[in-house]
Amino acid sequence: MTKQRRTGPLIGKIAVALVLAGAAAGGVIYYQRSTAEEAEEVLTTGRVERGNVEKTVSCSGTLSAVETVDVGAQVSGTIKKLYVDFNDQVTEGQVLLELETTLFQAEVQQSRASLTKSKAELSKAKADLARVRKLYDQGFATEEDLLVASTQVETASATLLSSKASSKMSKTKLGYTIIKSPIDGTVIARNVEEGQTIASSFSTPSLFIIAADLAAMQIEADVDESDIGQIAVGQAARFTVQAYPERTYEGRVRQIRLTPQTIQNVVNYSVVVDVRNDDRTLLPGMTATVDFIVDRREDVLLVPSAALSFDPTTVSTGSSGSGKASGKSVLSVKGLMSSKRALSGKGMTSGKGASAGKGDAAGGGRPPGTGQPPGPNGHG
Repeated sequence: MTKQRRTGPLIGKIAVALVLAGAAAGGVIYYQRSTAEEAEEVLTTGRVERGNVEKTVSCSGTLSAVETVDVGAQVSGTIKKLYVDFNDQVTEGQVLLELETTLFQAEVQQSRASLTKSKAELSKAKADLARVRKLYDQGFATEEDLLVASTQVETASATLLSSKASSKMSKTKLGYTIIKSPIDGTVIARNVEEGQTIASSFSTPSLFIIAADLAAMQIEADVDESDIGQIAVGQAARFTVQAYPERTYEGRVRQIRLTPQTIQNVVNYSVVVDVRNDDRTLLPGMTATVDFIVDRREDVLLVPSAALSFDPTTVSTGSSGSGKASGKSVLSVKGLMSSKRALSGKGMTSGKGASAGKGDAAGGGRPPGTGQPPGPNGHG
């Protein structure tokens, strides 16, 4: 009985040891197989195709109307009536608002009374001068009396001129209480309400902003100083806005402004791009992502850009002890590049495959590191 009891635990220990040994052997075999598979280079292929390729400079900008007018007030007062609102179409000379006119009408009446008084004083001064001159001719008045009478006439004449100017000014101010549109266009901003008091003592208040034509708009794009040398007047550009991300608009460079602007320690220059907005989908203030087309090639051979670089990430060692060192090997093609495609070199024809290694790939079907980088014509 004692011998049988000792034999049972021994058999159990042997079984556990065998299970552990089998698991270890399986792990070693799995590791060796996975390492061998990783060591094998997996090639992906892509077709050599014909298409267009571009070189662009990208930046952002803001849309605005080409011509806008800030309508202000030349006199102070309380707004009596508003006649237009946001987005209203207006014509030149159309009344936009009226100010309270009570005080201005009183000034006009006061200036009229002052003008009438000045005319009467001038008439009296002229009559006195005629009387004194007659007495002077008869010897009954002195030369000093004649001089005083003449001076009174000149003074009355100057007072009359001043009264006329005051009367004209008061009438002009009364006319300024009616604000009219200076151009044909669309009201894109209204900054006042009925009953609001505006003061124009120190600066002209902004009442309305009117855009002349929203069918013709512009983008003011900020271009970095490192890219401004590639921009030229008349250059084509395309852009998108967040409101219509699937739609691409086109424009053309009209002006490169020479005044630099420093934004976060980076020097930028404003480039103005003219765009058409015939369907009125673009609105003032929208942010545009602009691509300036620096150069373009059409109907050229293209290969996937992944075929122009190789970046191995693993190291495998054979039985001979030689290994493949990890690192980065890049093959470049001189010329134009696009975001997804690159110009292919000579010797490639449309429809042939371009091989690429695991991850990134080398172009031209040549394994990475087995030749010189392509030359200017795209071949080694």
